[in-house]
Amino acid sequence: VVVFYAGHGETYKLPSGGDMGYLIPVDGNLDNLYLSSIPMDVIYNTAPMSRAKHILYLFDAALGGLLLNRKRKLKNMNTPEFIIRLTKERGRAVISAGGRGDFIQERPEWGHSAFTRSILKGIGSGMADDNDDGIITTTELGGFIRNNVVSDTDGMQTPQRGFIGTDIGEFIFIL
Repeated sequence: VVVFYAGHGETYKLPSGGDMGYLIPVDGNLDNLYLSSIPMDVIYNTAPMSRAKHILYLFDAALGGLLLNRKRKLKNMNTPEFIIRLTKERGRAVISAGGRGDFIQERPEWGHSAFTRSILKGIGSGMADDNDDGIITTTELGGFIRNNVVSDTDGMQTPQRGFIGTDIGEFIFIL
């Protein structure tokens, strides 16, 4: 399952410390985030309930407070055997267009945001396939998007990526 959201995100400073990211629907109210928006912890808590083996959340919004597993101690990720393992295991991944305080940039010549532009380039033309094996993993896509968006926006926007939970499976695109 691929979930793509393009819209507004907001980061709320928690009184106890830390941040909570919110997706703001078209009728959302910034003065009442809790009742009018979708907190990221709802995404984290409902993701494991899905029967889908792989879920990739692509959020074209700046979100702080993402509670993601960013470090994975996996070796030999580019071998055919490991790619087969990635497809057999469950996995939930998030890639967002930016973090707290980032300004999501769009330009008329792109026709959309830098984030969406990088997704289209990365998957559509296969440029995110780091090792030219005909497969784009979530890890490859996230790295490609991050590098391109940082470059396209002169460092004013830094995409965030990570995994929900400890499952090692990844959503993959076959070219």
